[in-house]
Amino acid sequence: MSDNIARFLEIARRSASAEEALHITSLQSPAVAEALGRNLAASLASAQPKTVVVWEDQVESTVLAHVVARELRADLVYAFSVEGSLGMSGSLAPGSRAAVVSYDWTEMHGLDALLRFVQSQGAIVAGIASVVAAPVTEAGPGIENHILAESEPDKPETSEEHPHAPDNG
Repeated sequence: MSDNIARFLEIARRSASAEEALHITSLQSPAVAEALGRNLAASLASAQPKTVVVWEDQVESTVLAHVVARELRADLVYAFSVEGSLGMSGSLAPGSRAAVVSYDWTEMHGLDALLRFVQSQGAIVAGIASVVAAPVTEAGPGIENHILAESEPDKPETSEEHPHAPDNG
């Protein structure tokens, strides 16, 4: 994630109000997660997720996901892996719509495993959201990608549009 910090901050400044932009000095600034989270939530709104899922060991992404979930009025569930077994801090209702969130899925291994796990719980993956880099996945062709750096909030991409990018699974 360190390679993208300057990029995250620039995207946050563009997404923030003038007042908020003054407080965007580091990735730990609450204004960063607020500005980016609101914009990701706006992008995801058309997908109508009822739950936001995030890997629990990514501190910055969990804060971002909290803002996204709050803005969507969705539940927030943390995914974790213990000795290769996946688990979640909450449950997903069968047929419910879920979105997975991270700052950058290309730097995060396990997107395919997370998508398959969400689907194995009977939930529908309604979207994959990140600040930068279009995630590519084998587990969900056609799932909408919501990327702040690469698309407008009302024009999501699908994972089928990036067939030659590396697998994150």
